[in-house]
Amino acid sequence: MSRRHAPSNEAEHGGIDRRTVMRTLGGGAATVALAGLSGCSALLDGGGSDDGGTSEDGEIGTEPLEAGMLTFTEGAPGVLGIQIQRGAELAVERVNEAGGVYGQRPLNLDIVDEGQNPLDSYRQMIDEGKDVTFGPVSSGTHEQIAPEVESQEVVNISTAGTVTTLYWDTVSDPTYSFRFQNSDLMEVLVVAREAVDRMGADNIDTVAGVNPGYSFGEDEQRFFKLALGGLIGDFDVVYEGLPDLGTSDMSTHISEINSTQPDLMFSSLWGGDAVTFLEQAVANDMFSDTRVASTV
Repeated sequence: MSRRHAPSNEAEHGGIDRRTVMRTLGGGAATVALAGLSGCSALLDGGGSDDGGTSEDGEIGTEPLEAGMLTFTEGAPGVLGIQIQRGAELAVERVNEAGGVYGQRPLNLDIVDEGQNPLDSYRQMIDEGKDVTFGPVSSGTHEQIAPEVESQEVVNISTAGTVTTLYWDTVSDPTYSFRFQNSDLMEVLVVAREAVDRMGADNIDTVAGVNPGYSFGEDEQRFFKLALGGLIGDFDVVYEGLPDLGTSDMSTHISEINSTQPDLMFSSLWGGDAVTFLEQAVANDMFSDTRVASTV
C-alpha cells in the first residue's frame, strides 16, 4: 500500500495546523489513532458518520488502514511496553469488531520492538506504507523520531515518551506528531506537592534521587529538585544515581541511600527497573529510614 500523505506545501493547504490535520484526515490515520487508543465511542460502535461512510471531505473508502507501533516487547522496559501493546491490540480488536473505522475500513496493526535501532525501525514502517504509527515508549526514542515524523508527514500518536522538551525544543511546531501523556514536568510537580503535603516541609532537609540514565530520568530528577525547592526552600542533595535501562543490580544505589539516609528519595524508574529496585530495596531495608516519592 502506498503512503497517503497530507500536502506538505503550506501554500497548497493554506497554513494547515494540527487541529486541521486531525479534522481533514477524517476516516484516515488520525481518526484511527484517536479512536483506537482513546476510546472514541463513535468509532467503537462502528458509526462515525451518518451518511454511510462519507466525511465532509469525501469518500472514506473500504481498504484496510495499515498501522505500526513501536514499543518494547522484551526485557525490563517490556514490563510497560507489553502493556501498551496489549491495550493497542484490544483497541484494534474492538474497532474491527464494530466493522472497522467508520464501520467500513478494517485496521491492521504491526508491532515492532523498540529496543534495537528504533529510528531505522520507524523508517521501515513508513517505507512499508503505514498510514499511521503509534509509539514510542522511551523519551530518548521519541526525541529521535519526532523530527522524522514531521519529515515523513505520517501522523504518529504516542502514549508515552514524556520528555518535557519534545515540543519545546526537538519539534517546536509539530503537525504530525501527537502525544496524549503528561509531560515530565506535570508529573514531577504533582509528586513534589504530594510529598510535601504528606511529610511536611519542615521534615525534608536531605534528598536523594535514583532515576533512569537518559533524558527522561535526567529531566525528572532536575525538575523534581526545582519543584521541591519552590515548595520548601533550601535542602541538601546527598546522592543522585542514574542507572542504565535494564540494570539488574541496584545495590550501589541502594547502599548510597542507606548510607546517606535522606529524608526523601525521588525516583522515576519504570518497568522492570522499578521492580528490580523495589525488590532489592526491600531486601536491604532501605525504607526503614527513607521515604520514597515516585512518578511511575
